[in-house]
Amino acid sequence: MSGAHLTTSRVNRLLRPLRNKCNSLAALPKPATASRATHSKQPSNWNPDSPPLTVLYPPVGTRKLTHGRRSADDFEFSRRIHAVCDAFKNIAHVAYGQPCNQRTPSLAAMCTLVIGGNMPATDIDSSEDSIDEDNVLDVDDIYEAVPPHYRRFLIVSHALSMILCICTHHHTLVTTLLDHCLSFGLVHESTHLLNIVLAQAFLPSNSSYLPPATHPAHTNYLLDLHAKWTTGNKPSGTSSGSLLFTTSTFCEAMLGILSQSSSCNSHIIWTSKALNRLLHVVESCDVDSYIVITHALSRSFWETSGVSPDAMPENAQPVVLRDKLSELLSNLFDLLFTQSDPHSSPLPPSRLYAAIDILYECHAARLHSLRMPSQGFPIDLPDIIIILTTHIFVAFRNSVENSDRLLAILDDSSPVPTTFSKLMEYFSQLRGSQAFSDFIEAFLTQLKTYSSVLRSEKLFALDASLWACALHHFETSIASSQKGISTLATRYKQQLMEAVDAAERRCFGGDMDSSPIVSFPIRPNRARRTKRGRLSGHWEWEDMVGSWIRKTPVHKKQKINDDRLRTPSRHDHPRQRTIIPKVYGSTSVSTSLSTCHRRLPTRSPSPSSQPSEPDGSEYQDEIDKENHPSSSRPIKRRSSNFLSLIADAQMNRIVLHPKPRPDPEPPSSVIPEKYVLPLSSQESRHVARKQEQKAGCKKASSPAPSRTLLLSDDSLDLFAYGTSSPARY
Repeated sequence: MSGAHLTTSRVNRLLRPLRNKCNSLAALPKPATASRATHSKQPSNWNPDSPPLTVLYPPVGTRKLTHGRRSADDFEFSRRIHAVCDAFKNIAHVAYGQPCNQRTPSLAAMCTLVIGGNMPATDIDSSEDSIDEDNVLDVDDIYEAVPPHYRRFLIVSHALSMILCICTHHHTLVTTLLDHCLSFGLVHESTHLLNIVLAQAFLPSNSSYLPPATHPAHTNYLLDLHAKWTTGNKPSGTSSGSLLFTTSTFCEAMLGILSQSSSCNSHIIWTSKALNRLLHVVESCDVDSYIVITHALSRSFWETSGVSPDAMPENAQPVVLRDKLSELLSNLFDLLFTQSDPHSSPLPPSRLYAAIDILYECHAARLHSLRMPSQGFPIDLPDIIIILTTHIFVAFRNSVENSDRLLAILDDSSPVPTTFSKLMEYFSQLRGSQAFSDFIEAFLTQLKTYSSVLRSEKLFALDASLWACALHHFETSIASSQKGISTLATRYKQQLMEAVDAAERRCFGGDMDSSPIVSFPIRPNRARRTKRGRLSGHWEWEDMVGSWIRKTPVHKKQKINDDRLRTPSRHDHPRQRTIIPKVYGSTSVSTSLSTCHRRLPTRSPSPSSQPSEPDGSEYQDEIDKENHPSSSRPIKRRSSNFLSLIADAQMNRIVLHPKPRPDPEPPSSVIPEKYVLPLSSQESRHVARKQEQKAGCKKASSPAPSRTLLLSDDSLDLFAYGTSSPARY
């Protein structure tokens, strides 16, 4: 159309009924909404009987179908909304003629669209006497100044701005206007209306409310809106509409609205069913848009979570967003790995650099090294980042200009033994109809390619994780499925095991001939730790067991059983003690001793019974040398009931250091008439020292008593000297 029929008078005749209907709709009170009271932690703006994004149907023939559920106010509200939409459709039909699939505006047409969107929406009613003549003259002057063949762009843009300025942006009104603009191929007006619709779906009126798009009744809302955007403007049998109304423009509009959402609702939107279903469609039809969405999530991760997840681990929002980003990156890895197949088309550089930008955003946010418990997705976020980075670095390192960015991510990563599990699964998919031997050779060739690149960059931890994942995958998935060729599978398994050992040595071992510092767990018992002493010897790496072993073995002393008893005291109950039998094994013991063996109680080690204690040690050493001249091992003593031990000790005990009395002391060979049990060994030694100080002379060491004068082994004052305890041995 030339636009000559759009004179100023006809433009006024088209705009006047539209303006009147807009005023009529604006004067109608809004229909009553349901109460927003809720018992949940987060308030909701949802009406259970009417979903928030429900579109009201035209009122023609629907009054009988309401069955009382729609009130008269709702019916009138719907009627006036569609009256405004019909008036706008009439203006578009007069301006453009029949609906078409696309209208590519020129630069002058774009300027006209901007002018029409900023023209004043004058409230003119011919029935009223008060008319703003200045505004009327201004609008008429603008239409007269625009060339006739551009007035169609001006009048449609002016009509839409008038509706949006006067009327409330009800979802039914905006959605119906979007349908009309799509049918006429109006790109500028459709994009503006799409932003409004998406804002209504993702941005609630109150930031504390849930987004309307997350309502259970709207799981397919974004799918339907996307299908309407990409196919609603196409007549049957045409496909040229995709040049203007594409998935890319839809995703750009959606991401622009998502960037305006509050942080408390972002994780709800990103994990909603409506957005997940849309992402599956976008992944299959537009890889570039899918990469843009993934980049938007990685870029806005810290903005939505607010703080670093390691500083606030109890917050569930970063964990949910991490799982979502891990899912998107996993799907992106599938797309890129398929593109790297030799039989497919080469990967476009734009997609490759877009993926690198995503990885760089993850590296800046420290998402590649920080691990958090996952709540649903099987692959941890650091693992999929490492896999994607490694694949791009190995497969496209010759075509990437700034490969140092990828190398920085890998060098700063923290792999685990299961990091490359997903990469092993994709290596296995290349098998197809190949024979087992051919498939394994190709499998090993790919592993060696990745391993050589990692080793060349000194990434030994990643190399060790790669081979460990390969061995685990071979044992669980490949070898288990081969029943009749176990010999061949065993041979390849041995190769993988050798590769794992070599990779682990490069990562953890170093020089195999050096003796590393070996750390041992600290014993809680101080006495036992002191008696054990320091471990010494030369250590070397043993390939057979895959561990460090002592090259020069050290003879270990016989360990004392942990359940040995401490010295009984007056607070101990006899029934609470257990005795471990210890039998003498030497035949060199004298006859008098062998006929009067007693069961001696075993005392638990104490600080007073350590080898560093000198009291009584010379005397006990002489007894040991005399009774066991050829044995270096301690004597195993017999034991019996604890009550008999106490009785024997009291009956056969000799007081070696009696208190001074006026009567002369009896000879050492005579048993005293009364036996006194001292309170403790420390007190007896203290009394002995005081006696020596009073005597003023140094007491000479007494010779070892004859064995014939001792009634039994229990004649020794075991309770007086801590060093004579069997625990000393």
